[in-house]
Amino acid sequence: MVPISTIKGIIWFYKLELKFLPHLFQILTACLKQKVGAEYMILKQLFIEYLANSGIFIWIYQKILKFVNEPLDLTGMMNCLPSIVFTSLVFLEAYFAELVRVP
Repeated sequence: MVPISTIKGIIWFYKLELKFLPHLFQILTACLKQKVGAEYMILKQLFIEYLANSGIFIWIYQKILKFVNEPLDLTGMMNCLPSIVFTSLVFLEAYFAELVRVP
């Protein structure tokens, strides 16, 4: 049997994760949409390559599936879930737009 303190810790971390993710995606999207000069274009290309190799897309896919498939107590987190889905989709749109734009 799992101790109550462990269950409370898991619930606390899950709520923290729900509140943190929209801000993370906003920051990543802002970094992708930032206009840079020609001398810094290599850094932007490296950032895009790093995101591709980091596994963030698989992670987004798994998180969205987790939110959709698992039953959740959404009484206190209802406003965070749509925000996570929206900001992650905006991030994906910005990423693929930059991927197409970068030579």
